Amino acid sequence: PNTPAMAPSILSALLLFFVNVQEMQIYSDALTGLNNRRRSDQVLEEFIEKAGPACGFYIFMIDVNRFKNINDRFGHIEGDRALQKIASSLTQVTGKYAVFLSRWGGDEFMIIGSESAIGPAEDFAELLRQQVRTDAEKQRLPYELSISVGYTLCTSSSASPADLTDGADSMLYKEKLLAHQTR
Repeated sequence: PNTPAMAPSILSALLLFFVNVQEMQIYSDALTGLNNRRRSDQVLEEFIEKAGPACGFYIFMIDVNRFKNINDRFGHIEGDRALQKIASSLTQVTGKYAVFLSRWGGDEFMIIGSESAIGPAEDFAELLRQQVRTDAEKQRLPYELSISVGYTLCTSSSASPADLTDGADSMLYKEKLLAHQTR
C-alpha cells in the first residue's frame, strides 16, 4: 500500500544522485581526479569578486619540467603516471591549507588561495617544489620529476582572470627557463 507514495521519494533520490555524479564529472579531471579548468575559471571569478586590499589572494601556475621528454622517452602512459604523481604531491601540500587545486590543462596545474591562508608566496612555492622532489626520489623514477612555479597576487576586484593568469605564467616561464638552463 505504501509503494505509490515511496516511488516519488525513490525517484527524487536517484535524480539527486545522478545530478551529483554529473556535476562531479563536469568539474573533475579524469586523469588526476583534481578539479578541472572549467571549475578553476569559476573559482577564480569568485575569488576576484571578493578581492580587495585587505583580502588578497594568490594564483599559482605550476608546470612540469621537461614533461615532453618523459612522454617522448618513456611513452604517454608513463607521462600520465607522472602527472598523477605530481597531482598527488600537490594534494599533499595543499591539503594542509585552505586552497583550491586544479589541473589547468596538459602538464599545468593551478592553485588559488587567500594571502592569509598561504602566507609568504615564495615559501609556499618552495614547499610545492620540495614535495614533488621528495616524492619522486622516494619512488626512484627513471626520470627527473620537478616543477616550476609562478604566482601573482590579486588585491582588486577589477582584475581580469586573463591578466592574473598571464602574470603567474610570466613568472612561471622565467623559472622554467632557469630550470632548463641549469640542466
